[in-house]
Amino acid sequence: MKIKLLSAIFLVLLVALNGCSVLDPETSTGSAVKDTVCNAPYFEFKSGECCLDKDADQICDSDEDGVVEETTPTETTPTPTETKEVEEVEITVNDACTGTTYFECLASYLTKDEIFFKLKTTRDGYTHLKKISALGCEKVFADKPKANQGYSIRTETLVSLPCTKLKAGDEVNEAEYIVEYVFYPIVGIDSDTGEWTGVERNLMRSSGTISGTVRNEPKSLY
Repeated sequence: MKIKLLSAIFLVLLVALNGCSVLDPETSTGSAVKDTVCNAPYFEFKSGECCLDKDADQICDSDEDGVVEETTPTETTPTPTETKEVEEVEITVNDACTGTTYFECLASYLTKDEIFFKLKTTRDGYTHLKKISALGCEKVFADKPKANQGYSIRTETLVSLPCTKLKAGDEVNEAEYIVEYVFYPIVGIDSDTGEWTGVERNLMRSSGTISGTVRNEPKSLY
C-alpha cells in the first residue's frame, strides 16, 4: 500500500513538471523563433540567408554585378566634306598668234586673269619693250638706262598682261594686239659704255593678232 502511494505521487510530480517546461531559445526550433538576423549592409533575400546590399535597394550586389546597362547609341551626322568646284571649259578655238615687225610670236594663251605671249626678237640690235596692249588690257615696261640692255636678236621672252575683262569660256578670234618698243642697231652703240651715240631713236609700234578660248588657269609656254 505504501509503495502504490509513492508511485502515485511520483506520477503527479512528473506530469506537473512536463506541463511547466520552458522553451530554451538557444535550442528550440520552429517558426516561433527567427533563426537568422541580417545586419546592414546585408539583407535577408530568402529565409535564413543573407547577402551584401551596399546600396540598400533590396537587390543582392552579386546579382547587380552582371547587369549591363543598355545605352542607346548617339547618332552623329557626318560633316560634309567641302569640295572645290572646278569650272570646266570646252576648248573650241585653238591658241594662235601672229608676229609683228620686230617680234615673232611663238605662242599665246588666254585666261580669265592674264594674257600670255611668248615672243622672240628678230632684228640684229637691241629692242626695248615699252608697252603691249590687247583686248582692252595693257602692260607697261620700265625704261632701261643703256641701249645694250634691251633684248638682243633671237632672244625669247614670256610676257603676261594682267587682264580681268575676259571670262572662262569666251572665244577670241584674231583680236589685235599692239607692241610698242624702241630699237637700237648695233652700229651707234658705244662698245665700252653700252650707251647710244647716234641720233635719238623714236618709239615704234607694230601689231599682230591673237586667238584662243579663255581658260581658268594658264598652261606652260616654256
